[in-house]
Amino acid sequence: MPDAAPRPWLRAAGAWQIDRLATAVLLSGLLATAAITELTRRFGAAGHSRQERALLTQVSDAIRARLEVNAAALASVVALFNASSTVTREEFGRFYATLSIPVSGRDAVNGMQGMGFARFLTPAERQPFEARMRAGGFPGFRVLPAGPRPEYTAIEFLEPANRGDRQAFGFDMLTTPVLRQAMQAAARSGSATLSAALKLQQGTLRQNQPGVVLFMPIRRERDTLLGWAYAPVGLKDLFEGVLASVNQAALAGATVRVIDRSGDGEATLLYSNLSEGGMAGSSRSTLRTPWSWPAGAGRCR
Repeated sequence: MPDAAPRPWLRAAGAWQIDRLATAVLLSGLLATAAITELTRRFGAAGHSRQERALLTQVSDAIRARLEVNAAALASVVALFNASSTVTREEFGRFYATLSIPVSGRDAVNGMQGMGFARFLTPAERQPFEARMRAGGFPGFRVLPAGPRPEYTAIEFLEPANRGDRQAFGFDMLTTPVLRQAMQAAARSGSATLSAALKLQQGTLRQNQPGVVLFMPIRRERDTLLGWAYAPVGLKDLFEGVLASVNQAALAGATVRVIDRSGDGEATLLYSNLSEGGMAGSSRSTLRTPWSWPAGAGRCR
């Protein structure tokens, strides 16, 4: 089957270096598209709106700081591929272990559920890649879902490795619309990019916890797209860590809601600290705080 014509999103946006990523993260939107961080505060006096806004800013800054940490971790994956012409599964596993990323429990304050590498494949590369994976200890390995497409991706590495996550190997994330959109945006811009929210297929993800996926493109010489470093982020873990870090006196009696309004459909509630059956207060302040990264994901030499 002949290769399809190159897609515009396969071309790099610019020759930014990896360390540029750490220099700035710009407030301009949540989940790589439009979203809203909304706080409803129970104040008896309208004059307390300044405190509401201050608390909103604390929440926004704390989310941004945690996403910066996650993006820096993905930049280190880009550096790993930059330093080696071939990264093996064992090398990727050892590298991940050195990062000591907490993926569950009270320490998972950044929400990161793990890290992986998804390889980009042309139609001509798919079958040789499948054969190589089978020979490497994964009998029956296939890029899934099956069927002809102009381009493919396949999850090749995923940490922490466990039995529940093995079913993700070979999955083509380009076949999931919200992931495809984020992956293409990352490839076009060279930037770290967050997907819209979805239910993640990651064994370490807490039950019923919505999540997003953070992508960073990896390139070889001549701007050839090798694939993406990626990290699933559990939103409940992320936002609970955020709220634990802000002014607790100001937070007392407050309801924090994070709403995804990234599409044309209705707003989707991603997180609320309001207990089931609880009542929100009558005063409401809203801060629009989506995030995006400037170009700076780096390329492999």
